[in-house]
Amino acid sequence: MTIKPASSISRPHVTERTKAFWWSLLALGILERAWVLWRFAFRHVGIDDALIWSIARDYGEGIFREPFMYGQNYNLMLEALVAAPFVSLGGDPWIVLPIVTALMALAPFWSWSFWCLRQGSLWPATILAATPLMLPVEWGMLTSMTRGFVDGLALLALLPWTLNWRSAPARAYVSALVLSWAALCNPNMFLPGVVFAIYLVTCDARTWKFWVAGMLGALPAAAFHVIGTAYFSERPSDLVHHIRPDELSWSWDYFREGISDLHEHLDHLFWSLGWDGLELGVVLLLPLLLLLRQRRWPVATFIGIPLLLGILALGMGKTHDGCASLFYPLARMYLGLPLIIALAWSLVLVRRPISFIPLTTLLFVCIISVGWKAYALPEAIQKALAEQECGFVREEPIDMVRQQCLELTQAANAVDADVVVPIPWPDLRKDHRTHFQAHFICYACQELVPGFPPVLGAGFDRRAWNRNALETGPAGTVLFVGGHPSGWPLDQVPFRSVSNSERADLRVVHAGKRSLRSLLWPPS
Repeated sequence: MTIKPASSISRPHVTERTKAFWWSLLALGILERAWVLWRFAFRHVGIDDALIWSIARDYGEGIFREPFMYGQNYNLMLEALVAAPFVSLGGDPWIVLPIVTALMALAPFWSWSFWCLRQGSLWPATILAATPLMLPVEWGMLTSMTRGFVDGLALLALLPWTLNWRSAPARAYVSALVLSWAALCNPNMFLPGVVFAIYLVTCDARTWKFWVAGMLGALPAAAFHVIGTAYFSERPSDLVHHIRPDELSWSWDYFREGISDLHEHLDHLFWSLGWDGLELGVVLLLPLLLLLRQRRWPVATFIGIPLLLGILALGMGKTHDGCASLFYPLARMYLGLPLIIALAWSLVLVRRPISFIPLTTLLFVCIISVGWKAYALPEAIQKALAEQECGFVREEPIDMVRQQCLELTQAANAVDADVVVPIPWPDLRKDHRTHFQAHFICYACQELVPGFPPVLGAGFDRRAWNRNALETGPAGTVLFVGGHPSGWPLDQVPFRSVSNSERADLRVVHAGKRSLRSLLWPPS
């Protein structure tokens, strides 16, 4: 079985009416995402988002400090790379990056949909364009946050355009190139990536050139992974976050827990009617059952194997790294599922004739869905902000963070502070908001407030070069923010409070030539 070249494919005529419906769906998608950006993504920031702001600014200045997201040995920062030119031209990162993230999240749906339209596959084109409109409001929020969640999935938008190439080795090379880099960006692309990989293998695996081309295509990403791993092997102190071996292991305990709590892993991805996840099973399995009923065994295999792998992945520790919070969701591991479901329904209906009544009905349903989500968005935002204490990250309104940064700037200027050192305290399980204010000060303040002093996050700063620069030299005057009140030994580190500040957690230390490292971690 081989894929026919584009020149030999007989394409059904696409009427102007069908094109109008398709463009209407895209316009609805743009309007809906613009609303989510305006009401949510432009006005809120998470601690990881703020760090990615600085990565985009560094990239825009031609500075590439580390292979992956700062302080960790995984996840390429494609969002930051795409946003970098716009940030370097003066765009605010809290505006530019959410736009980039949103477009990257929608790219695979829109790209596959447009390709299907070009091929004359009208039902698939319509379903793929309509799917983002019918997903819940939380999905729109989740895929507008700059966290690296959608980087790998975005690259899958390139794949359909290889399908009509005459050369199978060229198709294998480019597909392997795209899939391997997508996996380095974020492995949550794995499930929809498997759909495409199985299809290619089924069509072209008879020739040895296919396999050689595929291996050559995967080499650059594999080499980058080896180089990135070696980078941190030589600099272990630079590594703040890494994937633990137990997160990559598989266990029956995890699997049983995942199966029993399946709805939690799929929360925010599909509408839930409160039927203990039953409706999710219907959404996932119904198109597969219909393909089997049509006796389309190869096509059912394309969809069935990734779904089976997704179920088996519930036994891996990493898939349990999350909670019910929208800002630290279990669902981020399964962000590729909506694309698989859209492809599955597209394959179910690909042979069906398309007519005015079903198109009009689908458009009407999408309009109702978008209208309802626009109405529900403010409440969804408040709910997500109020229910985030289970996570290891935090989201806050940007205006609140900016105001805090302005107050600290005034306090630092009042005492002529050379460096600001936020300390995360108390424990996040005791006071989630107060604990994470240190992270916002560390990563967001220099972006939100021009002229904010140099800042070092005590014990958590992901920026190794920043730690090396600020910890070792003479500290001068240090403004500490936070920390346990009893953790200040007066006989070792004389300090004073900032008298003209309303904050009680500010302490000034005139360290002189002493280093920050000796203040933070004095020799025993």
